[in-house]
Amino acid sequence: MSSRNGLTHSAPGRLADYTAFAAASAPLLAEHGLEHEACVTKMRLLSLAALGAEAGAEGVPYALVRETLGIEAGAVEAWVVQAISAKVVEAKMDQVRERVLITKHVHRTFGPAQWEALRVKLQSWRDATASYATSA
Repeated sequence: MSSRNGLTHSAPGRLADYTAFAAASAPLLAEHGLEHEACVTKMRLLSLAALGAEAGAEGVPYALVRETLGIEAGAVEAWVVQAISAKVVEAKMDQVRERVLITKHVHRTFGPAQWEALRVKLQSWRDATASYATSA
């Protein structure tokens, strides 16, 4: 597997995808000066952002965060705080219901689906502005 294929494969993936890639490509990572633990940390943060992209209004259960990030139960809140500090997500934690309410997240890729969502949002704003202008 070339470095480009490996990075392309793990870039949109989650921690589990990176871990599988790293296990098969440790010399490649070392060749590029990438430290495994630093990559794991970044993949955990990006995996949390990916959960935010999929989350509904109910938020993400702590159990899913724990499973996706491969962390202990008591570490969920620390990872959410770290993701907020890194500006990967904007979120609140509901400690009673054990859910992370992610209101904004970084987009790891910006492809056709994101362009379409942006187009729809801009069209909606344009229509609302036109409606307001004609009613005023």
